[in-house]
Amino acid sequence: LGAWAQSSCKECTAGTWSVAWGAIAESTCQAFWEVHGDCSFAGTGRCVTSAGYPESNYGDHQSCTITALRAGTIDVQWFETESVYDKLTVLELPYAGTAGPQDVALAVGDALSWTSDQSITATGWKLCLEVTTTPAPMTTTTASDAHCQAGAGYAPDSSTCVQCGAGTWSAEGSTTCTRCTSGTWSTVSGAGSQDTCSKCSVGTWSSQEGSPTPDSCQKCPAGSWGGAEGL
Repeated sequence: LGAWAQSSCKECTAGTWSVAWGAIAESTCQAFWEVHGDCSFAGTGRCVTSAGYPESNYGDHQSCTITALRAGTIDVQWFETESVYDKLTVLELPYAGTAGPQDVALAVGDALSWTSDQSITATGWKLCLEVTTTPAPMTTTTASDAHCQAGAGYAPDSSTCVQCGAGTWSAEGSTTCTRCTSGTWSTVSGAGSQDTCSKCSVGTWSSQEGSPTPDSCQKCPAGSWGGAEGL
């Protein structure tokens, strides 16, 4: 705190990312996959690859397990393995050669497994997750006892839970999306914590609640000053 250098900002861990500028909590870092074994994250973590891709072929006797942490469909960026023997198994279906699991739908918790045998390798594969945005599930359909998951609020018109928009958030079990307070903002949709609301920087202020962008933060006018964040 109080440091001016960008180096004082902590990076999201491997396999996670965040679109929130000025974030104050690690909870803004989102993950798409959980990976164990001889596979790697690519880019922001939305994509996973076989070991060595794209610089080199994968190796012999390699294996990994990949679990989807968000619902979506698979977008195959590249797929080339030894036919029959080096397999990526998705929802119990094996893929090998040049036929990858394009557009296969995954639910949260669905697992992919990769294995290579003792001979003949290839360039491997790169898969990305195209996240599906759907109304959040609810356990009841009445406003009096509706229960929504974190990041969603109850919509009486459709009797469903819907994702909170940017600039708002909700905790587990809440029926309403709460606006970020004045002096804060958030670009994150489906936020499950107030920690995703980022404060206006020092020297700026905002009276707007529920701001979805930092554009609501205005510079203090001439003859005044702001000595703290979140004014």
